[in-house]
Amino acid sequence: MDGRFVGRARELELLRAARGRVVLVVGEAGIGKSALVAHLDAVVGRAVADEGAPEFWPWLRVLDGVGLSRDLLTVDPLPGESRAAARFRAITRCADELRGTAHTIVLEDLHWADDASIRLLAHLSIEDGPTVIATSREMMDVPNARIVRLGPLSLTDVAEYAGPQHAEELLRRSGGNPLYLRLLSTTDSNDGELAHLVKARLEPLRKSTRELLDRAAVVGDDVDLDLIGEEGLDEAIAAGLLTDDPASPHTVRWSHTLLREAVYDALPRRRRIELHRQLAERTTGTDRARHLLRGGTKEEARAACREVGWFERALPLADTDAERAELHLDIAEQLYQEGLVMKALDHCERASDLGDADVTARAAVVVRDVQGEAVDRIVALCVRARELLGDEDSARHAKVLAQQAKLLADTRGRAHVRPLTARALEMADRSGDPDAIVSAMKARLLLVDSVAEVLQLGSRMIATGKPENALWGHAWRIDGSFWLGAIDQIDAELAELGGLADRMRWPLARWHHTRSRAARAELVGRFAEAERLALECRDIAMGIEDGSAIGLFYSFTQQLARFTGDFDKYELPEHMAEIAMYLPIYLSANAMVSVAKGDRDAVRFAYERLCPMIPTMPDELRWPNTGMFTAQVALWLGELEFAPLLYDNLLPLKAYYANQSPGCEGSVSRVLGMLAAALGRTEDAVAHLNDAIAMEKRIGALPFLAMAQFELAKVTRRDELLESAVRIARHLGMKPLVKQIEALTAIPLTAREQEIALMLADGLANKAIAAKLVLSERTVETHVRNLLLKLGLENRTQVAGWVVRSGLTWSH
Repeated sequence: MDGRFVGRARELELLRAARGRVVLVVGEAGIGKSALVAHLDAVVGRAVADEGAPEFWPWLRVLDGVGLSRDLLTVDPLPGESRAAARFRAITRCADELRGTAHTIVLEDLHWADDASIRLLAHLSIEDGPTVIATSREMMDVPNARIVRLGPLSLTDVAEYAGPQHAEELLRRSGGNPLYLRLLSTTDSNDGELAHLVKARLEPLRKSTRELLDRAAVVGDDVDLDLIGEEGLDEAIAAGLLTDDPASPHTVRWSHTLLREAVYDALPRRRRIELHRQLAERTTGTDRARHLLRGGTKEEARAACREVGWFERALPLADTDAERAELHLDIAEQLYQEGLVMKALDHCERASDLGDADVTARAAVVVRDVQGEAVDRIVALCVRARELLGDEDSARHAKVLAQQAKLLADTRGRAHVRPLTARALEMADRSGDPDAIVSAMKARLLLVDSVAEVLQLGSRMIATGKPENALWGHAWRIDGSFWLGAIDQIDAELAELGGLADRMRWPLARWHHTRSRAARAELVGRFAEAERLALECRDIAMGIEDGSAIGLFYSFTQQLARFTGDFDKYELPEHMAEIAMYLPIYLSANAMVSVAKGDRDAVRFAYERLCPMIPTMPDELRWPNTGMFTAQVALWLGELEFAPLLYDNLLPLKAYYANQSPGCEGSVSRVLGMLAAALGRTEDAVAHLNDAIAMEKRIGALPFLAMAQFELAKVTRRDELLESAVRIARHLGMKPLVKQIEALTAIPLTAREQEIALMLADGLANKAIAAKLVLSERTVETHVRNLLLKLGLENRTQVAGWVVRSGLTWSH
């Protein structure tokens, strides 16, 4: 305030101490946010209340100030990539570079910043990085940001600024707002309203200066001098209305936005329209569109808005239903790419209400590859489109059929949608339309019974030559290779997908690559690595706002906890837990987590909900994982009613692994062996479990090898299997499995017997043991005989194996 800084010493100290943090300074207009941050040695970027401002505008100024290229924030979608994905790619790239700067960064007027700018700030707040101070009139959703709220100045502060004589009056009239206080202190006006205060400031100025300020108010907060001229500029700066930046000689800015707003609001309507029309003739792009919206004809404004992608602003200017329908579709696509699925569907439905068969068919496929509450609304659009299209054989009809099939597969089962997918693929092939063929292949993948066809469809997607299709192709081929246990092929496909992700710099590609690597790590027991990669997947999913991808993170980490026992690290959110109650795969998977926790009530609750689903489970989209989970839940509870049916349905898949990029469950033969053992088919159980052990050894799947060995040991009572299983489990940190083995082998021993058992395991003779324990050899011999009887062992050499299985150590 006129060089005098009062009432903000504590806040300034907090900002200067904020090393490597994001701080949000919040307060009403004029409260002194800008005056506070002006005391920091910082690089400044300002958001502006101007629809014409480029995306990332405040950050572009920051990049200039810290010596980084503006190209970091170039949003240039790759072929097949959405603009939202390209923007996220730019955000992560820029954030990585900014974390290396030592500059303090100030972002002014964050409440006017575009969504992309706020997302970049939020991205920086997640990890340690540069010190960023952002000012805002309102609270913003910036994770981990420290909040500094600025309130009104006190009577003491006002007295320090303006002197004690009129302090109480000034405080009353200004409300403690520093801007109002400054205006009141420099004008003779007795009216406290901002408009009158500004009017009083303008009246002494020359006419040329007032006209320059009129033009500047129409331009915006940051003013290009080429648009307003310089006559009267010096007087406007001297009056404190405009400020000059020596580093930017071709522009000035308003000293406070409230001043600009007051000048703009005071312009007569005809004068305001005239100035906007003049500026529209001298500007291009979004600037031109903004000025035509406020000063052009309806037709001019509508055309300019459509030209720059301002479809929502163009909508009220449309004259016909056909124009409105097209604009609703354009808006829907924009919102879908932003991740705002439900809002996008609102516009799809409005477009369909206004349009014909073509518009409805396009509306039905705008929102794609989603799950959850959006599904019913999209299916309704598909049904409406099919009614309007009738028997038409076309690419657009094929896309609608494929869309409907993909959406219904989860809830209706594969048999219900099989005719839809077949018709969609046939129709798409006849049309020759590449996009329709790809849509139909995505639907077909959900229903394939053959791993060979999965691999074939993946190769066909890759062969289209489009990066997005290649992404799906490699992802499908990875899952197919997981099923076959083709480890070399998995690694080759991962390498291809990794290279593709690097070239595309597309978050979705990186997500698929990372989640497949997480499953690959889980498969061989590298649980810490699998968890780290899962967390990377979660961060990517949060950036692209993909709810299903975030759900897969929780599903993966919960299943990972079955191995590690770390159940409390990543609790499933309540709204996702509710969804899990209705879909067999989630219900059965969560039940398996409850089995590992030993929560019998939760397992019983889930199993009772699963029972009606079991007869039709092979038709379920994620069979056989659902069947394997359900079988193990039933066996844990001792419920054998559906065991024969589950066995018969899983038997054709005995040569496969239930492994895929969402997570691994090991060979199908292991669960077949468990079912056979429970049904009293011991010979079949031993054969299946031996097959499972051989399969897991072949691919190096140590966690599942230990599990298969444990199951076979329970059937055959072979000690060497238990010894191998517990050794692997301890090495990998599989605490729940170790606990199960210990429970199977645990027999209570006295403290003395435990000591003797450990010495026998170390190979000590009776004489050496007697010397160590200061006992007679006869007493030691008696202890050894009793010990062997308790453990059911034939000779002392078998004690070493029992010690390994039981986990007995000298710490006991």
